[in-house]
Amino acid sequence: MKYQLLAAVLVLAACTSNATQPATSSPAPTSPPSSPLSSPLSSPLSAPHTIAPSSSTTAPTTDPAASASTAPISLAQRIFNGMTEQQRVGQLLMVDCPSTGVSSATTTAIRQFHVGSVILDGTSYAGLSATHAVTAQLQGLAPRNVRLFIATDQEGGIVQRLRGAGFDQIPSAVQQGTLPPATLRADARRWANQLRSAGVNVNLAPVMDTVPAGFGSNPPIGDLDREYGHTTAVVAAHGDAYAEGMADAGVDATAKHFPGLGRVRGNTDTTSGVTDTVTPRHGGFLMPFQSAVQTA
Repeated sequence: MKYQLLAAVLVLAACTSNATQPATSSPAPTSPPSSPLSSPLSSPLSAPHTIAPSSSTTAPTTDPAASASTAPISLAQRIFNGMTEQQRVGQLLMVDCPSTGVSSATTTAIRQFHVGSVILDGTSYAGLSATHAVTAQLQGLAPRNVRLFIATDQEGGIVQRLRGAGFDQIPSAVQQGTLPPATLRADARRWANQLRSAGVNVNLAPVMDTVPAGFGSNPPIGDLDREYGHTTAVVAAHGDAYAEGMADAGVDATAKHFPGLGRVRGNTDTTSGVTDTVTPRHGGFLMPFQSAVQTA
C-alpha cells in the first residue's frame, strides 16, 4: 500500500507504475532520446508519441571496477534519462480537467507542456462508463510509455466527485469512522475498484485531519463531516484502513491535509490567510500523518 506523494519522485513513480515496454508490432522511435515530445500541431491526437528510452542498459563509466559493480538501469530510469528538462518538469505538475469532458486547455497542458498528472474537477453524475471515456481520452494524449496520474476527490459524503451508475454513494468520513477498520478497508477496496474501472488511479483521500470534540465551527473539515473521528487514534486507524483498501485495488491514496486543518477557523478553499497557530512541530495531532507514512 502506498500513498501518492506529490514530490519530485512523481516522475519516476509515473514511469515505474505506468511505463510498459513498447509493443513489438510498433516501429522503433526515430527521434533521439533528447528530443521534446511532439506538440499538438505535429502529432495527431490519435497517435500518441513515445519517449524513447536510452538504449544503454548500464551506466556509462570509464572505471572497469565501477563498471563491474554497476547494476542494470531500470526501464523507468532509461525513460527518465531520455526526457528533456521540459518533459521532466512537466511530469511534476497536475492540472485540472472537467470531470465530464476533456478541455482544450488540458489537452494543451499534456501535449505541449508535458504535464504528467490530471485532476478531474467538478462533480459528475454521468456514471462510470462516461468517466472512463474521459480518462481514456486523457491517456491518449500522453506518451505511450509514461501514463498519466488521473486523480479525483472520492472521500465520501458531500465530497464525492464521481457519481451515477457504477459508483456507490459513499458515506461521509464521520459515518465511515463508526465502522470496524476491517469493514472500512473492504468497502474502500470496492470503491477503489470502481475508480480503477473508470480509469482513475489516484484518489485524493483519506482526510487525516482531527477535529477535537467540542471544538466548534471548523469550516474545512468538521462542518462538512470530513473527519473520521475526534481523536487522533480513531482518525489514524480509519484513515489507514481506507488507504489500504484503495491500495488493495491498485489506486494510490493521498493522506491530507498535512500538517492538519482540524483546528483552524477558515476554509482554505475559499479564504486566504488561514493560519494554524496551535500545532507545534512535534504535536500529537500530527500522529495520523505519521501513521500514514509508516503504513505506506
